[in-house]
Amino acid sequence: MSPHEILLGGDMITSEIANSLFLYDEFDGVLRWGFDSAKSKKGDAVGTKTSSSACRTGYRQVRLFGQSYKVHRLIWLMRTGEFPDHYIDHIDGNGLNNKWSNLREATPSQNMMNQRKRVDNISGVKGVSFDKARNKWYAYINANGKRKMLGRHETKEDAVAARMIAELAAHGEFAKGAD
Repeated sequence: MSPHEILLGGDMITSEIANSLFLYDEFDGVLRWGFDSAKSKKGDAVGTKTSSSACRTGYRQVRLFGQSYKVHRLIWLMRTGEFPDHYIDHIDGNGLNNKWSNLREATPSQNMMNQRKRVDNISGVKGVSFDKARNKWYAYINANGKRKMLGRHETKEDAVAARMIAELAAHGEFAKGAD
């Protein structure tokens, strides 16, 4: 039976089907086609790079039988037997790094915790800003759907320290640190 015959009817892909279509090397993180077709050769990387506002590097995505899939979600399906309930978080923030050691399941809240600082951040540190009116640095953190103020500080270093302590306490392994 050909890969196309397997999915006739448009059902969602299963781990068995994914494992019959693709080859995955957890150490290089590349999902590859497991067969030759008119558009690709066995061993070619699966998917095309897409841009994303959530990830600066973007992700790889593939369209299979009328359905779009992010490659990292297919990898999760192949390794665990199930699609994740929510998100697959790239620990290093690089959406193109699909090494198994770089992927983890995350709730929407946990996925937000691991985001990098905003591009318009002028302090250089996530959760640290300068209050011009008071001439002080202040720190804050978003946790459990609420913003918590961590105080105003004389120095940027003190504000960064307050933020990092709060981030480790609130975000645990999903803490992004001072980058």
